[in-house]
This record gives sequence, structure tokens and C-alpha cells, in this order.
Amino acid sequence: MKTLYAGPFVGEFGHELFCWQGILRNTSKLYDHTIIICTPGKEILYKDFADEIITYTPQSYEPNGPFNYGKTENYPVPNFNCDYIGPNIQLTEYYGSTGGYFEPNLKQDFIKFGNNTLIESYDYIIHARSTDKVNTGYRNWGIDKWDSLVNQLNGSVACIGTKSGSYHIKNTIDLRDTPLDKLCNILSTSKVIIGPSSGPMHLASLCGLKQIVWSGDWYNKKRYEIDWNPHNTNVIYIDHNTWDIKIKEILQCLK
Repeated sequence: MKTLYAGPFVGEFGHELFCWQGILRNTSKLYDHTIIICTPGKEILYKDFADEIITYTPQSYEPNGPFNYGKTENYPVPNFNCDYIGPNIQLTEYYGSTGGYFEPNLKQDFIKFGNNTLIESYDYIIHARSTDKVNTGYRNWGIDKWDSLVNQLNGSVACIGTKSGSYHIKNTIDLRDTPLDKLCNILSTSKVIIGPSSGPMHLASLCGLKQIVWSGDWYNKKRYEIDWNPHNTNVIYIDHNTWDIKIKEILQCLK
């Protein structure tokens, strides 16, 4: 019996979504049995194809740090500063035209996450980023701007993200730190998500949720619209190459 062991992924959440889990879903077809190691809470990304999932947090885990691909023989507990990558999976770190960290010949399979029969649904989902991780605080909107935006929205509004890295805007439902499987259900049934480029915005793409998104990084327009959009999710990208857009630009996108 051929068994695939892979994980845990070490790096940014968006890259786990679009440069890792899809590769393993495709690669698992070549094996009789698949064992995935992932950090706690990420099981939903792998449970549709994995025969067994082991949750493990490596000592070197840094969700916003650099990629650290490697090998170890210490299954099921990886070497503290490496991913465990099973036989025949050789990943090379590089920056390509798609912003990917994988060999271009590695095929990916994607599924749509979320159960769209869930009753809990919102007119607006907001990811009000408020973190300075890796010195990226300049990407945040001030809470006063979020307050002003929410006051001009008609309908139900919920905030997602982590409590340590995102705001809860007053007069909204606080869904921060919602477990990933439940969050996918909510994203798949809601109407639109608003926020700067981030992991939750990338997740929304895989849940089929319409997005209004912006970024100061030139490559993100193509990433959101094409490269990291396998389900052709409706994306309205505010393209000014700046993280400091105007409230009126978002409101215009909602018309």
C-alpha cells in the first residue's frame, strides 16, 4: 500500500489555500492512503480527501512567516523547523508570475468550501484587519473609517478574522475566532465580503462569496481575479495600488 504523508504547512494562510491544499488533493489520487498533518482548526481543508488527519503545531510555526519546506523521518511529529513532506512530493520555493510557491507542473484540485443551506447569513461580511504582523500595519484601515462605512450600510453586518488581528466594529455581529468549518458555511451563504487583501478574503474566494477587495501590491489584482480564483468568484478589485482607499469607492462598488 502506498501511503502519502504530508504537512503541516508552515506559512501564510492564503498560500496554504492556493499553493498547498489543492496540490495535496490532486496528489492523493496517486496513493492508496493519505495522512495529512495540519495545524489545529485547519482540518476542513483536507477532510474531503484525507483518510487520516493528525493535528500538530510545530515549534517553528509562524502563520505569517517564511515558507520552510523540508523533510524529516520523524513521522508523525515533524522536525521542529521543517514540514514533513512524503515521498514523491518535491516543492521548490520560488516567486513566479502567479505569486506561487510551488513548481508550475504540480496540478491542483479545488473544491468549494461551505454548506450553502446554512440559515446563518449576512448582507455584509467585513474583515477589518488590525495587525502589524511582519511590519504590515500600514495595510490597516483605522477603526473610524470602518465605523463610518458600517453606518452607511443597510442590512446585517458581521465581522470576521481573529480577535488578536482584526477589529469588531460597533453595530455589527462579532464572528471573530469562529471555527473555520462554521466560517466557511457563513461565507458560502452571505452576500458580499469587504476588506483589504488578507487570508480571510482568499478563503472567501473558495466559498464563492462576492468580494470587494483592495491592496497596495501590484500583483494582487491578477491573483484575486484569476490566479487564486478557481471557482470564478465575483471579485470587485479596487485597483489604485494603495492600501488607503476611500469609503466612497466601496459604496460605489455596492451600487
